[in-house]
Amino acid sequence: MSGEIDPELREEIESELGQEFNWQELEKGLNTIYLLSAEGEEYILKVHTNPKNKIPWFRAEPRIYKRISEETNIPSPEIIYKDLTGESYRDMFYIMEKLDGQNPRHIREELGQEELEEMICQYGKILAKIHEVQITDQYG
Repeated sequence: MSGEIDPELREEIESELGQEFNWQELEKGLNTIYLLSAEGEEYILKVHTNPKNKIPWFRAEPRIYKRISEETNIPSPEIIYKDLTGESYRDMFYIMEKLDGQNPRHIREELGQEELEEMICQYGKILAKIHEVQITDQYG
């Protein structure tokens, strides 16, 4: 990816976390997502950079991760730091721990039919558990 790292964002993050990071842009879509790494630590930074991603949805994501972690046994990243007000930087953002794992998007063509069906079944069970978590009185 060829995105330049905004020096203001870099300074905000590195100052708050007290260390310098290697920054790698992973994705630009509804959010801009970076991998931050330093001294054996890895974090994921999500920055609200696309107006198509509605602000209430973006603000809800860290709360959803926390509730999933509290109410299920599904691995969910811990939020390390967040600014969902847009006061410290022009875009809202949050930083979460990077969980081990692999995005199946890159391996699904390599899987046999039985393995693919098992993976889909596992995802369905996980998704059902996530939907059981009550985030607010209005939605789960």
